[in-house]
Amino acid sequence: MIDVQTTIRRDVKLEFNETVKKKIILPTAKIVFVVSAINDTNSNLSVSSDLSKSRKSSSNNSGIINDSFSEASNKNPLIEHDRNFLLNTFGVLWNIEIKRFVLSERNNKLLHYVNQYWFYIVKIDLTCSNASSDDWAASGVNTFLSVRQPTSIFPTETKVSNLKKSKRIYGQVVNEFCEVFEVVLTLWGSDMKYIDLIAEGGYLGIWRAKVADDVSGSYEKKKILHIELNPDSIIFFQPPVGSSSRLMIRDLKPHVFNPIIVGTVIAVSDSRLPNMRPIILEDGSFHSRKVVKLKDESGVCFVTFWDELAIEASKLLPGQVIVLVGTRITFSNEKQFLNLSKKDNASFYVVNTIPGFLSSPDIHKVSYIQESYDKNLSYVYAFIRDIRPQRTNEMTSVIKALDFLCLVHNTCQVAVFVDNEDELNGVHFCEICGNNLSALNEFFKEFVIEFFVDDGSTCEWMSCSFEAAKSILGITPEIFIGLQNESQMLKALALPIGKEFAMCISSLDSEYNTSRCKFRIDCALLNRNTRARINNII
Repeated sequence: MIDVQTTIRRDVKLEFNETVKKKIILPTAKIVFVVSAINDTNSNLSVSSDLSKSRKSSSNNSGIINDSFSEASNKNPLIEHDRNFLLNTFGVLWNIEIKRFVLSERNNKLLHYVNQYWFYIVKIDLTCSNASSDDWAASGVNTFLSVRQPTSIFPTETKVSNLKKSKRIYGQVVNEFCEVFEVVLTLWGSDMKYIDLIAEGGYLGIWRAKVADDVSGSYEKKKILHIELNPDSIIFFQPPVGSSSRLMIRDLKPHVFNPIIVGTVIAVSDSRLPNMRPIILEDGSFHSRKVVKLKDESGVCFVTFWDELAIEASKLLPGQVIVLVGTRITFSNEKQFLNLSKKDNASFYVVNTIPGFLSSPDIHKVSYIQESYDKNLSYVYAFIRDIRPQRTNEMTSVIKALDFLCLVHNTCQVAVFVDNEDELNGVHFCEICGNNLSALNEFFKEFVIEFFVDDGSTCEWMSCSFEAAKSILGITPEIFIGLQNESQMLKALALPIGKEFAMCISSLDSEYNTSRCKFRIDCALLNRNTRARINNII
């Protein structure tokens, strides 16, 4: 059975005579079992079913796989089909000597592949141990992924047998029954370099981890999981914001290859500037670019995004925390140049999003708004008290529903506020796109909203990112436009008022801030939906 959902029923009757139900959902759970009895009664899953009325198995053997299965002749097509299913689905074979499943390539040692571990990093031991790895297959993970971008960072490693040197990472994981287990991840040989990419207080996920034989992967024997990597492992990581153990801007040197850089966006270049316009090379190829100014605890740098990544970089906002992967570093006249291009397998992702929001350790450090003025990034629980369009001034007496929308060009990703005199034959002009008619004709609509936020101690008007606005309103611009009349549109806009949200907010630098607000909401979740998801992470 794959993707199992189980239901536990308790004999508790409510006033309306319904049985209390508790569901446990095990994502991508896989269960292998042998049918020993079939109940022919039409009972409603009652515990007191009469087992005498069930059809018994013809075999007297007990256990998940009996001897008749493992010793059966290959002439039996059903047995062979089951054996192939187990091998292809789980990568295991039944070992008759130890009466357990083993990996197909190692019949003398019980290991277990699991779908994914996602654990909190408590401690990183930088001491290089010389313990023997004879009991493990050679490591060499071949794929290392960020949370958002499925891009291979490191090339496939060459297998080296009997690796001796190792380092360990200690963490905690919570299973589906809310039990906390200790995790010990051992990295061998060349895999030890991954320690430089993670930090204590962050999160690390491993798909297809290799688990020692004292734990089968279901946590049923010990509360300490000893895991390692293997050539099929895939690593996911979520960097903690502001981690000082990560590669810093000041440490970027000519010999550094494929660094992982975490920084806060200070400003995004204006495509109208002459040196920021697309360039045409001698071979006639056309290349667009976008320069982003980044900062971390050690300094400031300028990063140039090229072609497809330039379009994505156009969406960045000051105050957002981003992770750069596959950055190419060059130096000329002692000046540093950082470039991100798809041809180098480079990528980046924004931490101030719902996935980053839920998986960040800082989500436990909830702040008040009054404590957030001096922080780049803060998490708050607050109520929405009022709403207004971004362009509306205090003297405006009449607000229309369409005032909460703006046009955004696909190419420049810039909001275009259209007045009657700026609109001609359905083409909405902007200074960045110029006379490029194809770019001018490709646009979509987004919400441009400011919310009056109250956390019980402070009230502030906050601007809102496009994605956060849709999360708070619970509606997309397309559905909003499709409502029948102005009254229904205004009712939809008023739905968040009085509700509590968990928010990730950025304080806006006054030097680069074009908004009248001091904060911007980067992402938000309705509080009643957030508590359970955060508890699962904790």
